[in-house]
Amino acid sequence: MPGPFSATPSRHPGRCHDKRTHGEFSTDAIGTGLRYGLGHWPTTEATLFIPEDVTAFCAPALLQRGPPLRGPADLARHWLLQRSTRPGAWATFCIPCDASQADLGLSPTFEHFFMLIEATAAGTRLALLPEFLAADAMAAGRLVRPFDRVVRNEEAYYIMHAPGTGASR
Repeated sequence: MPGPFSATPSRHPGRCHDKRTHGEFSTDAIGTGLRYGLGHWPTTEATLFIPEDVTAFCAPALLQRGPPLRGPADLARHWLLQRSTRPGAWATFCIPCDASQADLGLSPTFEHFFMLIEATAAGTRLALLPEFLAADAMAAGRLVRPFDRVVRNEEAYYIMHAPGTGASR
């Protein structure tokens, strides 16, 4: 992956964390953190690592079996999977294109994107996934994009570091 992880290694050993809390760089001996959000956290600086562009994915078998998926309006005829930390993602994806969404009340939710990818690849439902996380499953032919609509989330992935140290700490 391009960016800070492919750069020359730092002379400063440190821990990389992905906690939901932002961590205290001065007290937790954390050199670098990876966090999803808007990029503004107290006592840290953040450098954009990768934006989150999401789109609908399904298994190729679901496209063959139907019902048809010609555009977001067809989502109402399918079961949709969701990420537990992104409860409004389908609404964000569907509303701008005047597509009604399926009833998400009984829709399974998953804590991790990789669980969501595996459930989607099993072939019975669709999921909204970040393109960069679904790329390997797409390349292997396990997932396909039924249509071209992509939504860039306001939140993104950031490299966090102590103020004044830069992302290379």
